[in-house]
Amino acid sequence: MKHPVTRKTTAAQKELEQESTRMAACLCSAIDAVKQAETYAGRKDSAIRFTSDNISSIGLSLYIRRRDEAKPARPISQKLVRDTEARIDASESRHSAPDVTDGAR
Repeated sequence: MKHPVTRKTTAAQKELEQESTRMAACLCSAIDAVKQAETYAGRKDSAIRFTSDNISSIGLSLYIRRRDEAKPARPISQKLVRDTEARIDASESRHSAPDVTDGAR
């Protein structure tokens, strides 16, 4: 007796499908933006044509930006803040001008 094939969707498969949907949405947005830009250029008596490579680049740029904006911001460690302040203070003290009062030396 054959067992029926069941199709379980793993978490990885779901994530891949979600990413594919996001990428497709970005490519569609790129197409829409290019179409608007070409139409606008035509109204300004300027011919402009985007290639499929241009659209791919725009879509990928949108995808990367949206992905990066969705990442939660990492908290800045207090040690990093203290170290940075110490470097700034050290740099300022090295580059400060000598104190000259009334031209006396």
